[in-house]
Amino acid sequence: MSGEDWASVLERDVEAVRRGETSRELVLEHEVLLLVLRAIGEMGRPIRVLDFGGGAATSYVWLRRAAHDIAIEYRIVEQPITVALGERLFAADPQIRFTSEIHAPFAPDVVFAKSVLQYIDDYRAMLRTLFGLGARYVVLEKFAGVDGDSYASVQLNVPGSSMAYWFISFEDVFAEATAVGYERALWRRLPRVYPQDDIPESRRMGQASTLVFRSGDR
Repeated sequence: MSGEDWASVLERDVEAVRRGETSRELVLEHEVLLLVLRAIGEMGRPIRVLDFGGGAATSYVWLRRAAHDIAIEYRIVEQPITVALGERLFAADPQIRFTSEIHAPFAPDVVFAKSVLQYIDDYRAMLRTLFGLGARYVVLEKFAGVDGDSYASVQLNVPGSSMAYWFISFEDVFAEATAVGYERALWRRLPRVYPQDDIPESRRMGQASTLVFRSGDR
């Protein structure tokens, strides 16, 4: 799939959510983020959310529809082609910005990463970066976590391409979080069960997870 084709898919997804076309799965993948924002409460300023790998902002659009009473300042970190698309789609919205630089000046209250870490070879370094941003909460949504050691597979469900797909050890994540003073506030499994018939049963992911970490310095 070309970059232009992928951008078209992202744009269609954004427009669908803008029209209110949401699935049960989409709601489940964002309800914890919404709960975290409500738990933070009134800050006297917008709550700053950094969405790592947030595409063209379907998560942001859903939040604006579901929680229009919460003031947020939203920053998406993405690839340049997606940044250009997002800037076009949200040119008139001052609450959201797109960037390719994770260390661009922005002090997040919440870091949100949905279904993205499994595509990063050095996921431990990225976890250190995400926790190192100093947010009060880090939310890893639709996380491909497994017991035991991490391992890589190959994803073939995108036409015309294949890519490494990491199933990441929960213990690796917990260790990185603990090392910088975060405590686990939530660990749940999402309902969808993924088939992995070619993987030993003890090593299968089964269901993706939601992990929420809270800073001990909050």
